[in-house]
Amino acid sequence: EQFCINYCNEKLQQLFIELVIKIEQEEYLAEGIEWTPIDYFNNKIICDLIEGRPKGIVALLDEESIRPGDKSDGVWLDKLGSAFKEHEHFKVRAGAGDKSVPEGCFMLVHYAGTVTYSVAGFLDKNTDTLFKDLARAMYNASNPILKACFPEGDESTWMGASKRPPTAGKSFVGSMKAMIELLNTKIPSYVRCIKPNHKKAPKMIDDELLKHQVEYLGLVENVRVRRAGFCFRETKENFFQRYKLLSPQTYPTFNGSVADGVKLVFEALAISPKAYQLGKTKVFIKNPNTVFKLEEERDMRLEGVARVLQDAWRRYLIRREIGTYYDALLDAFKDVKSDPSFGYRVKWPKPTKRLQSADLMLKRVFKNWWGRKLVSTLSGKQQAIMRVQLLAHRFAAGKKDGFAITKSGYSIHHIANEGVMAAVQASEGPSLFDCPAVKLTRRGKPRACAVVVTATHIHRLDPAMKLKAKNTCPLTDVAGAEASPHNDNIVIVRAKEEGHDMVLSMGGEGKNHAIEFLARFYLACREAGNKIEIEIKPSPLPYNNTLKEGQSKTLVVKKDPAGLPGTHLVKGQALYG
Repeated sequence: EQFCINYCNEKLQQLFIELVIKIEQEEYLAEGIEWTPIDYFNNKIICDLIEGRPKGIVALLDEESIRPGDKSDGVWLDKLGSAFKEHEHFKVRAGAGDKSVPEGCFMLVHYAGTVTYSVAGFLDKNTDTLFKDLARAMYNASNPILKACFPEGDESTWMGASKRPPTAGKSFVGSMKAMIELLNTKIPSYVRCIKPNHKKAPKMIDDELLKHQVEYLGLVENVRVRRAGFCFRETKENFFQRYKLLSPQTYPTFNGSVADGVKLVFEALAISPKAYQLGKTKVFIKNPNTVFKLEEERDMRLEGVARVLQDAWRRYLIRREIGTYYDALLDAFKDVKSDPSFGYRVKWPKPTKRLQSADLMLKRVFKNWWGRKLVSTLSGKQQAIMRVQLLAHRFAAGKKDGFAITKSGYSIHHIANEGVMAAVQASEGPSLFDCPAVKLTRRGKPRACAVVVTATHIHRLDPAMKLKAKNTCPLTDVAGAEASPHNDNIVIVRAKEEGHDMVLSMGGEGKNHAIEFLARFYLACREAGNKIEIEIKPSPLPYNNTLKEGQSKTLVVKKDPAGLPGTHLVKGQALYG
């Protein structure tokens, strides 16, 4: 059994040598490539020693097994000694005094090392006593399992076959040859397993054992062939067809030979002749980076080819269908630069069904362009006010009653006392928004004040228009701001710390600066690095200005029964006219 296993390993190693080392070197020589042959051990001599006919080890074993008369393992061993005494991979005792080989044994020098075999029992194990009549009886049994176990009993396969059953050795050699023929039809990939030690111990490597395996597996020779060889090979015709677009001299037309075209491709990419070789029929490239460069350049050139094709196709579509629409569009907008309204009243041509989405897209583009052109006619100050108005429109349009944008609104400063504002700005920085207001105290009473927003804080001036530290809140401590959907000027500024909300009537009883405050307050907080939420919520509005946690109150916003104009804070209510 061990003899058969080792013979199998020899055949697989021979296949590995043939596919990986021998064939590769033979291809270089056949193609006329400059190549220094690399020596390697070819174990074909061992395979022939075992399976050769008529004088191989298995052949002599069969001969001894089937001959008439007295047979013995010793006679077979003597015949082996006579036949292979000069063979460098076979060893047997030279005489009674020779102790280099155990008695009744022979040695084979396998590619993996020398193995000693005892001949005792070889003849018995090699003889197959299952004759054809017995196999036929089992094959013809009604039990399907028995039938499957004895396929050799099928008489249809007996034509020309020997009456004597084949020996185990002959059958195994035949099986190995069939397996090698099958493997030769495939493209194998090899995984070489290295045994680290004989003790089955983890994290332990036997250096001598490792070196031995690397040597007998042919790994050193394989690596040498691969490193000295070429990673890429392709026929000249296929190579030229794939990469000819990389040289302006070979693409789109070229009348020279394929070999000249291949050289021009390499020259166009400044690839040194040392990086490749031209064989009789193939192109060989040594370094994979050269192949990567060829592929990357090809991908870029293909993108250029694709762009040319796309451009041609788009031009065709324009001429076939889009041309009429775009000509009418160009005619309609030809005088738009001199039009004070920048084409606002231009009548657009009617698009075809296929162009409806393009028509909508162009109209959106035109509206954006028209808006930018219109805004560009305004002064810097007007543009800044417009941005605030647009932000106010985003917060309140369709959400808050009475909202409207007017030219006179959004003027930043609504406190008439210039002396007070000068003092505040001198100590706190420029005012981004200021106006008179009425705040709701912790006890629910209205109190006149003024609100000033700077780049870093929101300030409340007391009735005497004086600034106190306790009435100042950093913009970074603000969580958001809310207003009701009614026509009032109430704003609740929510603090991140519970109990520090502010309830403000922006503009007092006579004015309404709530939406302007929300827009400018949002911008100030954003510039301070705090992007707050501005919300329009239905009444009643919850708040907590008690400086304590869990003391939530509500402010009801409703129409003033008396019909008084403005907004009035009365007993936890905000009445608007």
